[in-house]
Amino acid sequence: MHDVTIIDFAWNGTTLFIEFTGFDGERNARFNGMVRVVGDIPYGDIIHERRSELSPSCRAFVVETLMTKIQQHAFD
Repeated sequence: MHDVTIIDFAWNGTTLFIEFTGFDGERNARFNGMVRVVGDIPYGDIIHERRSELSPSCRAFVVETLMTKIQQHAFD
């Protein structure tokens, strides 16, 4: 089972930075990551389709979790 926990977030102008930790259930491994959010879209190697060290299902879970929190204005 995958898990992601937000550790911290910070705004720099209109850019949001989110730091998180989690567990990749498919790879049975813990991970730490950070993304920047511009225009409600998260960017970063940890969630990049080709650069991520996460399993595909965990990467999708992280993106979905972050997008849900962004849409719910959890970082305002």
